[in-house]
This record gives sequence, C-alpha cells and structure tokens, in this order.
Amino acid sequence: MKRLLLSLTILIFSIQSGYSYYFKFQDQKGDLYRISASSIQEAYIDNRKIAVYDQGYKALLRVEEVGGDFSKINGEYYYMAKPYGSKGSYEVLDNRVYKSSFKRFNNGKMDISSDFFYPVIRNLPVFLDKDIQIGESWQGEGSESQDFTRIGIPKPFIVPFDVSYKYERDETKNGKDYAVISVFYYINFRFGKKIDVIPSAQNNYGRASYPIRAVGFFKGDLLWDKEANQIGFYGGKYNFIYIMSNGEVREWKGEDQGEITIVRENQEEEKKMEEEAVKEIGTLGEVQKADQGIKLIFSDILFDFNKVNLKSEIIPTLDKIIEILKKYPKYEVRVEGHSDDRGAEEYKQAIALGRSKVVANYLVSKGIDPNRVSYSGFSDKKPLVPNTSEENRSKNRRVEIYIITK
Repeated sequence: MKRLLLSLTILIFSIQSGYSYYFKFQDQKGDLYRISASSIQEAYIDNRKIAVYDQGYKALLRVEEVGGDFSKINGEYYYMAKPYGSKGSYEVLDNRVYKSSFKRFNNGKMDISSDFFYPVIRNLPVFLDKDIQIGESWQGEGSESQDFTRIGIPKPFIVPFDVSYKYERDETKNGKDYAVISVFYYINFRFGKKIDVIPSAQNNYGRASYPIRAVGFFKGDLLWDKEANQIGFYGGKYNFIYIMSNGEVREWKGEDQGEITIVRENQEEEKKMEEEAVKEIGTLGEVQKADQGIKLIFSDILFDFNKVNLKSEIIPTLDKIIEILKKYPKYEVRVEGHSDDRGAEEYKQAIALGRSKVVANYLVSKGIDPNRVSYSGFSDKKPLVPNTSEENRSKNRRVEIYIITK
C-alpha cells in the first residue's frame, strides 16, 4: 500500500513539474493597454524619514504596428499622487504627462530611446525562446529609468540590473487562468562619470549634486494572462539607495502593485454611453467626442463665482452621471479644471485644481472606485474661447469630465 501511495505521489509530482508553457507577447494592431499602478513609498535622506507617498501612474498605450516578431507601441504616462491615508482620488501632479514610444519583441525585449522616462522598468519580463516548465528558473537583463529632474538632472538615469525569474505555478483569478512568475533583481551600480546638473537646482545641503552609486532590490510576482498572452497583474516590495556626490544618501522603499487591461474599441457601447450622458445632462452641460473617449463639459454652472464648493442644484445631475459610470466600470475617469484669465497665476491654478478635485472626490464619495479617477488643473492655459467678454470667461471657467474609452 505504501509502495502504491509512493508511486502515485511520484506520478502526480511528475505531471505537475512536467507542465510547460511557451510565453510570448501577442499584440493586435489597435489594441489599447491601460495600466494602473500604485505604490506606498517611504522616502529618507541620510536615514531620516522625510515623507510617505501614496503615488502611482496611469498609462494609455496603443499598439500602432505589429511585425513578424515585434510590436510598435506609443502612448502616454500620467504621474499621480495623493496624501498618504486619503481615500480620495489621485491628482496628476504638475500635469506631468510623459510621452513614450518603443518597440517590444515577442519575448519581451524592448528597443527604446534613453530619452524617455517611461516605462520605468524595461526588458522585464524577458522569456526564453522555448517552453518553460513549472518550477523552472531563468535569467535576464533589465533596466530602470530613474527621474532626478527635481534635483536638476534633466534626463532619465538608466540603471541596468540582472533579473532572476521562476515559473512558480498556475492559478485562477477573477475566472481567468494566470501563470505566476516570481521576479527578483538586485542593483549595485556605480556611475562612471560626472552627471550634468542644472546649476539652479539644489538639494537639502544647498548645493547641487548627482548620483555616484545605486544599490537596492525588487522582489515580487507577475501574473501572466494565458488567454491574452500579456501581463495581467504585478506587485512586489523594493528598497533602493542612491549615494550622491556630496555624500548625501537618498533611500526609497515600499510596495507597489499594478494591473494591465486590454481595451478594444467598442463603438456601440460608447455610442450608448454618450446618448445616456446627453439625456441626463440636458441643458446643464455639453457632451462631446474626444480623442480618448467622451468629454462632459460643465461651464460655470457647477460652482459659484470664486468658489470651489459644488452648487446644491447641480448634485442631482452629477448623481445621474455617477450612475452611468457605475454601469461601465471598466472605463477610467479624468477630471480637468479650468479658469478664465483674471487674477494671479497661483490663484487661477488653485481655482482650477480645487474645482477638479472637488468633483473627482464627489464621484469617489458616491461609490466610484478611486483608482479609476484622477484630476488635474490647467489654470487658464486651455481656453475654449478668447477671454474677451464676460460671456466667454464664463464658458472658460469650467470642469471637464473625460470618460476614457479608447
């Protein structure tokens, strides 16, 4: 009996360990990848904690071309943050939008200019050009693009590293089959030359400096969608330390997570959503088609002059818009605030940003997932009409709600 049980155990183990899968990216021209990533990060200078950040980014990437063994991908990344512990929506900080363009081969290797800040992680994952068994490990080479513009370094820092992968197991999540791949990389990099620093930029010591060494690690998992042949989810912990030329030690550590979804244009669904929005908004706003989906424009009707709190009479209309958003949960929402040309720049931006934040947080307070919602303010930089009359200024003082469908 023991011999039989032992034989069965060996047989089962052999079946599990013998399962293999050929991993490769398979894009379709016109595919839109929507990435939503977040990280709770602690920042230190000389071992002194200076901040805790709740930050992340969203990205919209479109497959523009598919060749024999590669895809050409273009898109934009939006850097976002909110106060740590906040349950509200994310602000697109300083309206920072990073454009990117790269070629990705089917095995995951990338061809990208070092001038692009995003994607931050390059050449990860990279697969072997063969079937990979559960339990099998392999090695690769990747790199990180680091942004030091705030301390006067205008171009991204590209830091190389070696990666260890392991096909751990298969699992089901949300009714879909995924391969779980563990990822570990360690950075120990010395910069070989002095880095050009913008003279006006200074750090806490009052003088400009540049990195001379980077050390740290990332350890996590990625979930490979076996139906779509793409990454579905990823996450892990990290700790990175940069030693600066003046002796300052900067450290970042935390945990991040992300989700990548494929959105294929659904014109019928978009038309239906647009019709519903027109019906609910009525004469209180305007519905327009936009490059990335549907735009709802509310001019001065949402707020009293010089105020950032919502008018009570507009709440029922916003509630109806929220019900539409709940019916289509896969679409992200971006709220933009705009002012007219009167007042100092600081005041105009405060009004524009404050109003977009109030609307975004109202959506969240009524049940819209905060990870779907972001907001930004553009002062008077994007007028609809010239600021030459009171009527025109009233049109320019507005909030726009974008429903990102493509």
